[in-house]
Amino acid sequence: MAKARLAVGLAVLVWAILNCAGGGRMSVEPTDLRLKNGVVERTLPNGLKVYIKEEHFAPVVAAYLWVRSGSVDELDEEAGLAHVHEHMIFKGTPKRPTGQIAREIEGAGGDINAFTSFEHTVYHITIAKRFYPIALDVLADAVAHASFDEGELKKELAVIKEELKRSRDNPAYRLQDEMFKLAYRVHPFGRPIIGYERTLDSFERSDVLQFFRKQYVAGNMFLVVVGDFKVDEVWAHIERYFSQIPKGEPQKPEKPIEPQQTEMRVKIEQMPISKAYLGLCFHTVGALHRDAPALDLLSVILSTGESSRLYNRIKVQKELMHEVWSYSYTPKDPGLFAVGGTLDPAKLLDAVRATAKEVFELTDEHVGRRELQKAKNQLISELTFERETVQGQARKLGYYIDVSGDPYYEERYIASINALTSADLLRAAKRYFIPQGASIVVLLPDSEEPPKIEDIKRAVLDGFRDAGSRSKKLQPIIGRRRRPAPQPAEFATDGGSAIYELLEEKGGITKARLANGITVLFKPNRSVPTFSFRLVARGGLRSETEANQGISNLVAEMLVRGTENRS
Repeated sequence: MAKARLAVGLAVLVWAILNCAGGGRMSVEPTDLRLKNGVVERTLPNGLKVYIKEEHFAPVVAAYLWVRSGSVDELDEEAGLAHVHEHMIFKGTPKRPTGQIAREIEGAGGDINAFTSFEHTVYHITIAKRFYPIALDVLADAVAHASFDEGELKKELAVIKEELKRSRDNPAYRLQDEMFKLAYRVHPFGRPIIGYERTLDSFERSDVLQFFRKQYVAGNMFLVVVGDFKVDEVWAHIERYFSQIPKGEPQKPEKPIEPQQTEMRVKIEQMPISKAYLGLCFHTVGALHRDAPALDLLSVILSTGESSRLYNRIKVQKELMHEVWSYSYTPKDPGLFAVGGTLDPAKLLDAVRATAKEVFELTDEHVGRRELQKAKNQLISELTFERETVQGQARKLGYYIDVSGDPYYEERYIASINALTSADLLRAAKRYFIPQGASIVVLLPDSEEPPKIEDIKRAVLDGFRDAGSRSKKLQPIIGRRRRPAPQPAEFATDGGSAIYELLEEKGGITKARLANGITVLFKPNRSVPTFSFRLVARGGLRSETEANQGISNLVAEMLVRGTENRS
């Protein structure tokens, strides 16, 4: 982001004071800059951009205030300050003393929370429709007038330091921290979002206020509101409450550019755990790079679902890992592609080699047509499922605006996904999955003798050499040969009689009974293009005897383990 100066005009300050005192309020006729897919974009006189979307499938409203300030916007001596604000913003204002913010929202049955990332901090409230004006009032008051009480700050710094210690004791969190630290030597992605104990110990109230005044200005924020309301109604409340946020542009430090990695890096750490943790990552691109969608699909192919490559080959067939995962992290600045899992320490070198082979194999062979289409379906379905709640829509819309500035970026992203070919994935894999660009982190139990770093590097290189040596006949998914699945038949009747009996229609729900006696409940909801199905059978623990305790759970597990037609 470009550097900018903090500018708060006298007129804006007077206006904000009048608002806080309940006095007169400036008002302008709003102009809808964009109107598409139900999203309305408007801008307040202080420069705060607002994105509003009506959704009437449930009487709920979600408000997300995005502050484009995360840990990358800190100086080294400020490490952790963005996260401190996440803890302090809801701790009280002159209008609402400590504890009242949470009481107001929770008393109305709402949920209030916040999260901090490398590149942003987000404050959000989800609440019943009839209470949404309270939510907007609280959210604006907290972000514009946080007290940063000295006593509360000391308490929260102590809480954060405990959080830091717990994260160091949690192997999953520690693995991610160490992986980013190893991969990024210069860029602030290498710093933990939570900061360091030394920086947390150094913070005074003046440090917090200075950061707040530099970053918490209207030019560095935007508001997303999604839910059951009319745009003009919700706009009146937004204009009333959020106009008090000071006008201005943020002051951001210059971010160094991470130099190209030219040799493999390995870090081995030991801690009091019972199993090993492995992470392997490569430098990639930012969210708007043309290769970002291809990298997302490569991650899906590797680890999404039980038919994915890592799950099927590494966990099931070779039994080298207990859990497997992968992700493509593409923020605004160049990110990482990572794979890993948990395993028996005795299998570490074999697991490293096999995992590296699966990654590097993507650089050597085209992904098959069916596997590619399956990955596209999985990724697009995940995006669709996020639309099932107003908070899911608000969160996703805010993310797209933050990384691209375009509230309709999802359309372009999905179009890019659908247009990708196996050749595109091969090209992307070849470009980023290279041995000298790999960073590997291993966490081992204290009781284990750690391998040599050179042995880890050799295992990665062996995996690189193994890639492409696989027989053209790839190993099948575990399971016996199945008969071809029957082709779907027309919706049939039995001798001219309907196959179900309509029992009742009430409250948008249809109740029917199939010819075999099964009762079926239908409830159409066309607001989201998804289908949800659940089969419920009477039984469970209450139907078991002492002799067959646990059989219900066993049967439930086995029902999804395959049929005569499907593995």
